[in-house]
Amino acid sequence: MRRLAPVLACIALAAAAPAAAQNDRDSQLGGLAEDILRTAALERGSFAACPATGPDAAEAQGLLRRGWELDIAETRKLLLEHGLSEGHVTALLARFSLDKVRPGITEPAALGAYCAAVGDWLTRYLQFRYITPQAEIRRRLAQR
Repeated sequence: MRRLAPVLACIALAAAAPAAAQNDRDSQLGGLAEDILRTAALERGSFAACPATGPDAAEAQGLLRRGWELDIAETRKLLLEHGLSEGHVTALLARFSLDKVRPGITEPAALGAYCAAVGDWLTRYLQFRYITPQAEIRRRLAQR
């Protein structure tokens, strides 16, 4: 039995390596994705709040919501393709629902002041000058 102990220890270590590698991948890629998603979600959340101050608010908010949902779906696909576990991806993306990141400002004057501080969100949106999480994750992975 003593002679088998080192062999059994090596087998146990080798069996644990794939799980450890997956946890490490989840940690590294998950951390990168979380940082990018946080920035993108806060930006897009502010965009989603500001149409309430202008004309066609419902249409604009619907367009912004649909764009975010498409970005999140593509981000999900990208993270899974790069080996992030399904559970990790689901938990990560659930935190970045547009409803969760949109400021809850309802008073018109406060919302107007907030949107003035955000800047011209509509111009930035129409000129595609905002973060798309899937494109930013791809760019950062390519730099590695």
